[in-house]
Amino acid sequence: MVILSVVTRLFGVFPDRLQRYVWELAERNTLLLWMRVYFTKGTIFKKKGWFESSVSGGVPVDGSGNPTPWYTYSAIDFLDERISRDLRVFEYGGGYSTIWYAQRVEEVIAVEDSKEWTEIVTKRLPRNGEIVYRDSKKEYTGEILNREKFDIVVIDGSYRTDCVESSLKSLSDQGVIIWDDFDWLDEDDYQLLIEDGFSVLPFRGLKAGEASYKCTAIFYRENNCLGI
Repeated sequence: MVILSVVTRLFGVFPDRLQRYVWELAERNTLLLWMRVYFTKGTIFKKKGWFESSVSGGVPVDGSGNPTPWYTYSAIDFLDERISRDLRVFEYGGGYSTIWYAQRVEEVIAVEDSKEWTEIVTKRLPRNGEIVYRDSKKEYTGEILNREKFDIVVIDGSYRTDCVESSLKSLSDQGVIIWDDFDWLDEDDYQLLIEDGFSVLPFRGLKAGEASYKCTAIFYRENNCLGI
């Protein structure tokens, strides 16, 4: 704060040419710092693909450019170690996470309320993945009820609190619910889950391409499919 105050005062008496030089010097140093962070092996920015995600048109990818969920990195690491090929996943809100799950579980089905995005994701899904377009709230929240039970239900799209009741009806005995952007919620938003015996495990930290602190949460009961 002291340095900033001094610089601000000096700028009031510095010639324009000198001011431009100071700012250009600061910009170069900032760029060098970011380049050093990016090219240093083992940093979260390099390993997790944080920079790639920030320049990839708003889609989350890892350091090799592969699709990942737009969860916090800590949540992704946890899930990657614990999900297995015999699990079935349903997502409210599909995307790169749908592709990621399809590479790791028996089946993943997602519902999306954007027709354009549904078509884009469909082209990249393997045979065990499906994303369907539903434009009304009733069809969107109720799509899961037309399917068999799921081991993992992800709430990461539209009408989030309205998806809870249908999720509970369609969850297997060992099922868990993943709720992204948990930091947006009030306790009332997930009270139904607590009343049904769920505990919550939050994963806080960075997300792909974002600088702010975020949270992805997993709601679970005893004897769940993730071994929590």
